[in-house]
Amino acid sequence: MTHFRGEPKLSGFRIPRDVWIRAVAKLSEFMRGKKNYSRLTANGYLVIRMGNRWRILSKDNGNSWSIYTAERYSKEWKK
Repeated sequence: MTHFRGEPKLSGFRIPRDVWIRAVAKLSEFMRGKKNYSRLTANGYLVIRMGNRWRILSKDNGNSWSIYTAERYSKEWKK
């Protein structure tokens, strides 16, 4: 189980409003305990997939999250 303190932070750059609203809803599900994420085995990061184009990535076990396009996510998770 993933543990975090307080409200997780969400960040993103130039994200469309509808995508931001969906991301907030997905994080709310995560906070309520729904297993809507995957853990990347290579580095332990958490990812919530939002369709074909968008991903939400956490590098600190769910305390803060960033929204990425699928293309940017493919580069970012390898860091």
